[in-house]
Amino acid sequence: MASYFTPFGTITGFTANTTYYICVYATNSAGTVYGNQVVFTTPSVLIGQSYQGGSVAYILQPGDSGYVAGQTHGIIIAPSDQSTSAHWGNIPTAIGLNANIGSGKANTVKIINYMTANPAYQPSPYAASICASLNLNGILTEACWNTTASLTYQPYSFSKTLAEKKAWEMAGAQSKWDLVTINPSLVMGPMLNAKGTTSESLHILQQLGDGTMKMGVPAMGIGVVDVRDVANAHYLAGFTPEAAGRYITSAHNTNFLEMAQVLQEKYGC
Repeated sequence: MASYFTPFGTITGFTANTTYYICVYATNSAGTVYGNQVVFTTPSVLIGQSYQGGSVAYILQPGDSGYVAGQTHGIIIAPSDQSTSAHWGNIPTAIGLNANIGSGKANTVKIINYMTANPAYQPSPYAASICASLNLNGILTEACWNTTASLTYQPYSFSKTLAEKKAWEMAGAQSKWDLVTINPSLVMGPMLNAKGTTSESLHILQQLGDGTMKMGVPAMGIGVVDVRDVANAHYLAGFTPEAAGRYITSAHNTNFLEMAQVLQEKYGC
């Protein structure tokens, strides 16, 4: 007796984070036979899905570097080609590039550092520089730098930018150590010395409570992060071999008005 089976192909169009029940059946002149029911839940992010301004290209699997059981991590690519004429650059193998999953950021940092220290070999534009400056959908990422501050406008922010750029210049001029930078938003949390602190972050809290802003608290948007999370980020940056480049450390988007309302609820009169 001959048996013929035509596969139904690939099922597409699934919705993320949804449980599906699938049962295959076959029908002929003798009737209909049903197979076993298969139940599965799609991950929270799917390949091909638009995400954070780009598209999900790969989801990490067990055995991949960076894979964490029960969590979804992967690779996001730009939704379109960023250049058709950029050079790869004259890059020596000695700077230690590799093709492992998750090494792209580290490779980009090494190439940028090499090109910065060796401008004679630097084509314009080149692939790593395009990747380093890519800003998808207006989302602030580690590729963004403060380009508006100056000596006369936000000099504090300007000093931070100059200091980090100098650090990257120093890192690119040698090969004995790698540089990883942590860029936190407004840092809040417990103080080591409550009576002798000079923290500008805590000075903002004082202004919300001592009457400095009694004429009106601006609803100016700002990110906030716990000082203990920032400390942990520094520790991980120093002891994680895969760590490379710049890392924004921010946990919550808020504004000064919202912060004042939270404080008023507990301490206000």
